[in-house]
Amino acid sequence: KKKRDLQVTAIGTKTVVAVRVIAIGASYNKADEAGLSDDVFGTNGDAYNLKSGFQGCSHNQLIINPGGAGYTDINDGVTTINVDIAATSGNQGNMTNAVTAAINAKYGVTDPSDIADHWLYCLPPG
Repeated sequence: KKKRDLQVTAIGTKTVVAVRVIAIGASYNKADEAGLSDDVFGTNGDAYNLKSGFQGCSHNQLIINPGGAGYTDINDGVTTINVDIAATSGNQGNMTNAVTAAINAKYGVTDPSDIADHWLYCLPPG
């Protein structure tokens, strides 16, 4: 019988880039880039955001900061990526692979981790 180990061992300061994904016929529409940055990092005064949640729940052992400083089109840890794939049910694996490939092509890297420790893909509904 397998046991699930749900303990998170990540500590330290990590960089994160949130990605608004625009696909064929659909896009992430919960927030624009500024709003998403506020939701994730609190850059515009949102006191209850992903950054504060991780920091609080980890007793300040896990700090996430906006990644991508110095890269064109990554502002306050957020960018928008267009992919030539439809947002359809059951297509999440293909969608995430397409987003990763688009990031690599747009920023001239071989892996998104060359830019930031973690990437948060905000996928369109579908």
